[in-house]
Amino acid sequence: MELFVLAAAVPEVDDASMAEFTGWAMDHVMSFRSGLPGARNATMILPALAGDSVQPSAGTGLPKMHGSSGRP
Repeated sequence: MELFVLAAAVPEVDDASMAEFTGWAMDHVMSFRSGLPGARNATMILPALAGDSVQPSAGTGLPKMHGSSGRP
């Protein structure tokens, strides 16, 4: 299993900033992975934002991704 933890500090964590950061994290990790699709057991990407103001709902509406294709 490959594990990637990407974290950043921002002034405010809300649904929009979490969705944007999650999209960036997935694109970033997938851009430097190589090899044959399916040759790895799994890749786990854990995006995390920390901020002075955090909305409780931030991140609850993000899709759960499974598989190397990004399909749910």
